[in-house]
Amino acid sequence: MPARNRVRDGDSVIRETPFEGPTAGVARDAFHRPPPICLIAADFPPGVGGIQTLTAEVYSRLADLTELVIAPGLPGARDWDAAHTGLPVQRLRSAPGGWGNTLRFAGEAAAFLRTQAPRRTTTVLHCNNLTAAYIGWWLHLTAGWRYAAWLHGEDILRTRAPGLTRRVLAGAELILTNSAFTRLAVMRLLPPRHPGRVAVVSLGVADVFLAPVPGAGAAAVRATLCPPEVPLLFGVARLSRRDRYKGVDMALRALAEWRSRGRHFRYVVAGAGDDREALQGLAQGLGLRDEVTFVGAVSPARLLELYDACDLFLLPGREEIASGGGAEGFGIVFLEAAARGKPVVAGRAGGVPDAVQDGQTGILVDPHSPAAIAAAVQRLCDDPALAQRLGREGRARVLREFTWGQVARRVRALHTASFTIRETGGSAVAET
Repeated sequence: MPARNRVRDGDSVIRETPFEGPTAGVARDAFHRPPPICLIAADFPPGVGGIQTLTAEVYSRLADLTELVIAPGLPGARDWDAAHTGLPVQRLRSAPGGWGNTLRFAGEAAAFLRTQAPRRTTTVLHCNNLTAAYIGWWLHLTAGWRYAAWLHGEDILRTRAPGLTRRVLAGAELILTNSAFTRLAVMRLLPPRHPGRVAVVSLGVADVFLAPVPGAGAAAVRATLCPPEVPLLFGVARLSRRDRYKGVDMALRALAEWRSRGRHFRYVVAGAGDDREALQGLAQGLGLRDEVTFVGAVSPARLLELYDACDLFLLPGREEIASGGGAEGFGIVFLEAAARGKPVVAGRAGGVPDAVQDGQTGILVDPHSPAAIAAAVQRLCDDPALAQRLGREGRARVLREFTWGQVARRVRALHTASFTIRETGGSAVAET
C-alpha cells in the first residue's frame, strides 16, 4: 500500500494522492518531479499592491521551479529586475489597465507564449490573477497549456463576464484562493464535480515586519504625532473611490461619535488614491480636522514606524457586493499590524475573519455600525491589558502561520500534488 500525501485546505483534506518518491511505485529508470512553472503576472513589481507583493514573495522562493515570468512593462521595471536576478522576467511593452491596455497585454502575452510551444507539454502556467487566468485559459484552448489560477476575492466579485469567468475557472487544474470567503465565491461559479483542486492559501507578511518589536524609532515617531496620553490609531489602505469598502469612511464616522463623548485621540491614515480628498473633506465635515491626519503613500520603512508607534490598528472594511463595490478578500495589512504586536479593529466582512481572529488577535465589528466600531475602539483603549494580549497573540500567530516562506511551501506542495512530470529514459511525460 503506497504512502499517502494529504493536501489540506484549512482543516479539510482536499485530495489524497500517492506519495511520489524517487523509488515509490515507479520503474528504476523513471522518476517523478514537479513540473517547471511559467508565471503570467498581470500584476507585478515595481507596481504596488497585495497581488504584486504576493507574487514576488512566493515565486522568488520558487525560483528553482520558475523558468519564466511574463510581466507588464512599467516605469522602474528595469531597475527592479536588475535587483531581483533570481527570477527570469520577460517584460512586455504594455500593462493591464482599462479594457484597451488589458487586451493589448493579453495579446502580447499569448503571442510570446506561442513562441514557447516546446515548453507546453512539460511546463505549467501559473496565472497570478483573473486577468492572467483568461490568458492561461485561451492558451489551454488553443495550444494545450495546463494552468493554475490565483483568485483574490475582488476579481471574482467584480467580474463583468461571469459566464466566461466560469469557463476560465473550470479549465484550471488548480485554483489558489486567499481565504475561505474567496474560495466560496469561486465554488459558486464552478460547475458541479469540478475535478481540479480549489485550495485556500492564506497570505504572508514580509520579513521586515517580523523583526523584534518595537522598532528603535517608534517612540520618537509617536511623539511627533500625538501627546503621550492620547491614543494613537492607525490605518492604511488604497484610498480609491472604487474601494470605499475598505472602511476609512466608517472609521471616521465612528470616531466622530466617539469624539462627541469627550474622548481624545489621533487617527493617522496612510495611503493614496482618488478618494483621499473626499475622505479629508468628510473628516473636516465631521469636526475631526485636528484628530485625523492623512499622510499619503509612505515608504516601507515609514510604514513599519507607523505600525510600531500606534496603539491599535483600525480599518473596518465592509462588503458592497450587491452594488459592485467589492470586499476585502483577505487583508495583508491586518497581519502586518499583528506582526508588530498591535490589536486590530476590523469589519466582520469578506475574507477578513481569516486574517483576524475575533477575541484572540483583534475585535471584529459590524462594519456598517459607527456605534459598534466606536465601542470596540473604546474597549481596547480603556483596557490596556486586553490590547496587549490581543497584540501578543496576533504576533505569535503570524510567526506561527503567516510567513512568506510558509506560504511558498504550501504553494509548492499544492503544485507538486496537482501536476507532475514522469521522466523515463530521458523523455518527459506530463501527468495529473
